[in-house]
Amino acid sequence: MTGKTHTDGADLAALLNAAASRHQAGDLAGADAQYRVVLQQAPDHPQALYLAGALAFQIGAADEARTKLEHSLRLRGDYLPAIEMLGAAAAKAGDFTRAAQCFTTVAAKKPDSTEAHYNLGYALLNGQAYDDAANALRRAVELKPEAGQALHLLAAALRLSGRMDEAAGAYEQLVAREPRNGRVLDEYGGVLIMLGRMAEAEVVLRRAIASAPDMANPYTNLGRIFQTDLMRADAAVTLHDQALARSPGYADAHNNRGVALYTLSRFAEAIDSFNAAIALKPTLCEAFNNLGNALYRTGDATGAIQNFQRAVALNPDYAEAHWNLAVAHLTGGNFAAGWTEYGWRWRCKDFTSPPRRFAQPQWHGQPMDQGTLLLWGEQGLGEEILCAGMAADIVATGTSVVWECDARLATLITRSFPGVRAIARRDPPGVVAKELEIHAQISTADLGQYLRNTPADFPKNRLGYLKADKHRMQAYRTRLLSNKRTRLVGISWISKNPEFGVHKSCGLLDLPPLWQAAGEKTRFVDLQYGDTTAERVATASDLAHLDDLDLTNDIDSLAALIAACDLVITVSNTTAHLAGALGIPTWIMAPAGNGKLWYWGDNTKSPWYPSVTIFRQSAAGAWGDVIAKIAQHLGAAP
Repeated sequence: MTGKTHTDGADLAALLNAAASRHQAGDLAGADAQYRVVLQQAPDHPQALYLAGALAFQIGAADEARTKLEHSLRLRGDYLPAIEMLGAAAAKAGDFTRAAQCFTTVAAKKPDSTEAHYNLGYALLNGQAYDDAANALRRAVELKPEAGQALHLLAAALRLSGRMDEAAGAYEQLVAREPRNGRVLDEYGGVLIMLGRMAEAEVVLRRAIASAPDMANPYTNLGRIFQTDLMRADAAVTLHDQALARSPGYADAHNNRGVALYTLSRFAEAIDSFNAAIALKPTLCEAFNNLGNALYRTGDATGAIQNFQRAVALNPDYAEAHWNLAVAHLTGGNFAAGWTEYGWRWRCKDFTSPPRRFAQPQWHGQPMDQGTLLLWGEQGLGEEILCAGMAADIVATGTSVVWECDARLATLITRSFPGVRAIARRDPPGVVAKELEIHAQISTADLGQYLRNTPADFPKNRLGYLKADKHRMQAYRTRLLSNKRTRLVGISWISKNPEFGVHKSCGLLDLPPLWQAAGEKTRFVDLQYGDTTAERVATASDLAHLDDLDLTNDIDSLAALIAACDLVITVSNTTAHLAGALGIPTWIMAPAGNGKLWYWGDNTKSPWYPSVTIFRQSAAGAWGDVIAKIAQHLGAAP
């Protein structure tokens, strides 16, 4: 005999114990060598595989660690230390799914272990299972309330899962413990922004900047509060620039800077910022959407559509990008594609006109041989008036119609569509929702997908579809004109749209060239809703104003006054829609790129209102050239 060809059990155990002793003493190289000897002699030794895997993890050999630990568990699947170590190794390697599987087992076996639940929460959080992560981390905090890191991760998990109220509560606890932790303050400020608690967010983010002046994120987070406010957007640009000075490659700061520039109508600079964000982070779908908006405002509808489509490709559930795509298609007259995307409006976070909840099924364009169709308006007075043109087609078929509308339109709709039952909208919907004769319902805006898919679908030779009170119309005309004044021109210059009305509005002080061009035979009358006293006094013009009319709430009287006019000159607002729907010759002063005013199209005429002519800015804010063109036409008109 030449001696033993393998180590016997006792010798193997002694060798493994010696290796473990070296390991505990910090002699990692010696321990590694001895573990390898053991495994050479007994490659399926579960304890040796576990210890060798643990050492490999300790020295940073993550792949080797995982291989040995997985092998160990195949031999002894219930060995908890190996499961726990494999979870740590998998997390280190970025395999959070496997890490979560391991730590789930550990937490089940050690339900009172803070560390087990913390490790599970960490793995789930990084694996984007935010709700499950929050549950695990909440348990870790319950077990050890003073565990600040667990509370921080819990707050983050709640924030990322969209549970903002709960996240705010967790961050409040963190801030109480760590009042000068810039990262915690910054994240808390972001949550407050999401909750709309802007004043509190501003205070918290200024504390974050004071606590961590070298961090980039608090600056851009603070800028987010201001970036859509025209009066503070300049300050937002400065804050985003401060963030970028600290972190030039920060894609989100470039994107936020672009939003602030967009608010200021500095579209070329905004486009540069959005492109910079995309170059740094090609998966930032918000930047593609924002770039599309900026391109749209410069008149580049093709480029806008391409970028909205890229945003949707990155995030198929991105409602705002779908909605913007709908608007861009509709602007360009690609109605079928526009209506396909139009339904996404209901899912947009800031869409202010939620769908009405009626019991009846939605109408899908089929003939209504029996029963009544319920039509209901949405999106504001102007859009209701616009869509009434499509509703007129339904009424013309003889279909029985109940029409739920803005209360201010009920009288006008009743007069314009004999036989239609117009009822004022109220919340919750009234008894009409339960009436048995109503077999189907649809928003008037959704009629487009059935009635306006091509330019040929628009009625020919129909100037208007709404009818003003003829007696009041004639009374207003008689009241405003005399033998010396034979032409009546209505003027409106402000949009009160909360999102982009400021971009659509000009000032009465900009309009004197019109008085000069019109000549002495023209009388101008104020059609502007709201209090115009200060502007009228400042212009010292001969602009007629009827003090006895409420042009905001008495829409039927406004319709009669508009119908009394030979011409209406207005920005894009309710007056514009009403004048177009009445078929009155109307000149629209439109912003460059139209904003989101898709119904004016991209030409001088819109199929929605044949009596309307559109005069568009050559550049954002350039009302002077629009007014000059209108003055020229006004002077040439008989």
